[in-house]
Amino acid sequence: MGKPCWESAHPRHPLVGRQDVLRTMSAVLDGTAGGAFHVLTLAGKPGLGKTRLLSELAAAAEARGLPVLAGGASEYEQELPFGAFIDALDDAVKESLPALVSGLGPTAARQLAMVFPAMPDAPAGHPGETSAGEPGDDSAAESDRPAGLVRYRLYSAVRDLIERLAVPDGLVLVLDDLHWADDSSVELLNHLVRRPPRAGVLIAVAFRPDQVGGALAAPLLTAAEHGPSLTVTPLTLDEVAEFLGPDVGRTRCEALHEASGGNPFYLDALVRTASAGEPDELPHDVQTTIQAELNGLSDALSLVAQAAAIVADEFDPALVAVAAGTTEEETLTALDRLAARDVVRPAAGGVRFRFRHPLIRHVVYGSAPPGRRLAAHARVAAHLAGLGVPAAQLAHHVDRSASPGDDAAIGILVEAAREVAPHAPHTAARWFASALRLMPYDAAGRLTLMLEMAEAQAVSGCLEEGRETATEVLRLLPADDYARRSVAARFCSITQRLLGSVHQSHALLVSELAAIPDQRSEAAVRLRIRLVNDTLMKLDHRAALDAIELIPEPRSGWDPSLAFSRLAFRPMVDYVRGSADVALAGVRTADEALAATPDEHLIDCLDALAWLAWTECLMCRYAEAVRRFDRLVTVAQATGRQFIIPVALAGKARSYIGLGRLDDAARTAREATESARLLGSPQQMLVAHTEQCLVDHWTGDVKAALTIGREAIRTPGEVREWWRRQAEYAYGLALVDADRPDEGRELLRAACDPPALSALDPNTLLRCAEPLAALNAADGLRAEAARWADQAEAQAHPALPGTVGLAALTRARSLENADPLAAAAKAREAAAALTEAEMRLDAGRALLTAGTAAARAEDVEPARESLEAAAETLAECGAHLLYRRAVQELRRLGVPAPSG
Repeated sequence: MGKPCWESAHPRHPLVGRQDVLRTMSAVLDGTAGGAFHVLTLAGKPGLGKTRLLSELAAAAEARGLPVLAGGASEYEQELPFGAFIDALDDAVKESLPALVSGLGPTAARQLAMVFPAMPDAPAGHPGETSAGEPGDDSAAESDRPAGLVRYRLYSAVRDLIERLAVPDGLVLVLDDLHWADDSSVELLNHLVRRPPRAGVLIAVAFRPDQVGGALAAPLLTAAEHGPSLTVTPLTLDEVAEFLGPDVGRTRCEALHEASGGNPFYLDALVRTASAGEPDELPHDVQTTIQAELNGLSDALSLVAQAAAIVADEFDPALVAVAAGTTEEETLTALDRLAARDVVRPAAGGVRFRFRHPLIRHVVYGSAPPGRRLAAHARVAAHLAGLGVPAAQLAHHVDRSASPGDDAAIGILVEAAREVAPHAPHTAARWFASALRLMPYDAAGRLTLMLEMAEAQAVSGCLEEGRETATEVLRLLPADDYARRSVAARFCSITQRLLGSVHQSHALLVSELAAIPDQRSEAAVRLRIRLVNDTLMKLDHRAALDAIELIPEPRSGWDPSLAFSRLAFRPMVDYVRGSADVALAGVRTADEALAATPDEHLIDCLDALAWLAWTECLMCRYAEAVRRFDRLVTVAQATGRQFIIPVALAGKARSYIGLGRLDDAARTAREATESARLLGSPQQMLVAHTEQCLVDHWTGDVKAALTIGREAIRTPGEVREWWRRQAEYAYGLALVDADRPDEGRELLRAACDPPALSALDPNTLLRCAEPLAALNAADGLRAEAARWADQAEAQAHPALPGTVGLAALTRARSLENADPLAAAAKAREAAAALTEAEMRLDAGRALLTAGTAAARAEDVEPARESLEAAAETLAECGAHLLYRRAVQELRRLGVPAPSG
């Protein structure tokens, strides 16, 4: 089946050490052979032997009868979408083509044809085609392109492909060097680990941890749920001695171990340098060591080696001949000599070659003179174009060789950018930029390309670039080009807000909206929807309601996302206004509409879906909120809408806290932080840090909560916005935990007292009221404690059991000192309501309050029952500090500590 594995053929040295890794691999392969899905990750610095271990895994898999498909990412082709998966799967697709096309069906086959060269071209009109016209045609402008539809369906098609390739024996998919993976490969991996193939499949990946960006960090974090995450460490001195063999003395072993740091690749390079007659001095820089190995190459061999490095990670000799400008016979002779020196090795099947190690290719590529590299890329691009290769496979070479004014090159780059935009907007943005760099400033169609580039930059998380491009487009567009100005203004507004320019974002929307004569046009409606999102961030419910009510009923031919947005925004407005029953009815209506809305119609209304999910979270409908956030993340990741992912993951983390699933909340909050860091948005970092602070608070990591909470409230931005108040609430709780009650009380009170009251939602007011009631009760301020309990009860609603339970818990906390028996009874009432609402953490806290209050009233048996139930619940939730408090109270009653 296809390419079985790269050949580590005839390694110079036997594998030494690594027995623990090999045992783990064996166990995982047993599970895969039994039909389970697993992911195995290998992390390690360059040269430690990750590729060798993957080769050992492949050999062990094949010995069990498990087919192996292997590929990897490449340092110099990082802009080629899905490069790692194409490398691994394309040969298998070609070999199994008739059966795959028949089994997958025409729709999936068309999707896969957009990625895998082995798949036949899809018929005209397939979803990957663009109707955007030629790059010089401004009439091709599109105000909104559902590019994510293709991306989303494509990932599902690849998963189906893997499932079919895994029948009947299972499948091991090996992906090496993923630290170099392109964005699309990373997102596809993320899709596969979140929605695994339903078959016996093992995905084994290797990467350099120091080069892992935030995008790759998320799937690696999720991958840990499906199998072991292994770290490859340097060889010990004894292992180096075994590696070198008995003929090398101990002193020499020690010197080589020290010089190489136990790195097998560096060690081998040092040995090669010495055995080739180089000076016996041990170099300190491994690049110098590798270069010393290459210095002995003749000019002819260097030329071919450099051409091979320019062509690809795994290269075809005929294409290398084109790059080098030599005959194929000369090239093959040179490759034989390079293989004899182990600079290159035969790849799978023997018709291609690859470098012995990516570091070799890196050094060889860098050694090529710049003019030689440019000419070689140009020859390769011209040759591939003559073969009819798709634009996306030409763009890499065209980008590195084209000259300004080259219309053919511009056309290829634009075609390639539009081809990959649905599934690789970051790559599309780079290729649009390259095309614009080559295009005359006054060329027709330039504004169209700039607008497309602005969208690709904004949605893929290139915020500074997206803002700059969208701003320039607005400057250049005619004042009456309302459709395109609406698109540019929306993306400019998104990037401005994410970068912290809240006032500028709002002012731009108001200004552009006011300039449109037909306020019921689609261009105006889309700006107004964006304005609703903006006002909700301030929880200015009056302005948000006014904006929503000015959105007309959708006209025939409008995007369905407009109707859904109108429904999805409204419940938060009603909830903040105090109309919980109306909000709940609105949530149910929006949920029904969401269930009937295909994912492709959600692409342009992800903000609205995010607010709907947050509304359900804040109404204590946490299980429903998790499902909404899951769908939001799925669509956003599948369509490259990176800008919305941190806030979606943050909401999911908050919902997991509400459900008492603190381990899941911690994992999701870490994902949110990584996504926000990758995005480079201060606002999204504030969002993520707030949830991380809350997770640390509830798990009992007081020091971590203080650190991250302090960082959150110091984030620059608008003080009165909702997320700023959320950060103050989270940090206030952390301060109380850290025995700094006065500071915590001040921050919590500031967050929810007028005039800040309008910048908080009822749920957060409820959450703030409880610790404030408890702090005042502890200080003997009974009237103030009762006032906060009254405030909590005013925010509760009988249709929302969770809010009723939280209000009852607040009343119990207000009575803890004044009337502990009444406090215990009220806390038990709260625990029952919170249990009904599936809020296990809060139910556990209520039981702890009940038990502590009953013990204070010397009502021993109810105290013991409540505390034992509290300890069990809090241990299951992962609330370690609260669990220890429950145990401490039990010990005071003379009750043995429960296990947990």
